[in-house]
Amino acid sequence: MNISFLESSGLAPLPAFLTSLALGLLIGLERERNPSSKAGLRTFALVALLGTLAGLIAQKTGSPWILVAGLALVGAMMIAAYAREGDEAADPGTTSVAALCVCYGLGALIWLDYATLAILLGVITTLRLYNVGKLAPAQAAGAVVLALISNIAFKLGLVFAVGGAALGRRCAPAMLGAAATAGLVIAFLQE
Repeated sequence: MNISFLESSGLAPLPAFLTSLALGLLIGLERERNPSSKAGLRTFALVALLGTLAGLIAQKTGSPWILVAGLALVGAMMIAAYAREGDEAADPGTTSVAALCVCYGLGALIWLDYATLAILLGVITTLRLYNVGKLAPAQAAGAVVLALISNIAFKLGLVFAVGGAALGRRCAPAMLGAAATAGLVIAFLQE
């Protein structure tokens, strides 16, 4: 597959939306564990996509207020979902509301060309929601570095798939060097 095909067919933003979808699914999968949460796998995936879509529309229209309006909409939807139940003794679910707003922001970051930062923050968010306090610091750092290596592998595969073998061979040394550096960091943290 060639990148010009994506551009000519209007699918150039597809990698950003796929990355956003994967990140939303990751955070949503963790939230599925909590039975009192009003948002789960599908909601988090859709909110991450909404963040990326709002970023695209804000960029095309030149109006950053679209991003703000999207965040307000996500917050209002979650507050309405919890208010509708009306159980005074129930957990208000502020963690899920905050996580959903973070997920929206991560989707927007992906559109604004901060995908690596968004993925790192998404993994840290997921670990925190999973109660990373149960992990030793070296284990938590190892999980973050593993996520970075996975991100590099994903991008390298995407370069080969979209740009072809010639582009992949040109990008592979830098990406593999970054993965090796991350591996060295893991080894250093394990000591």
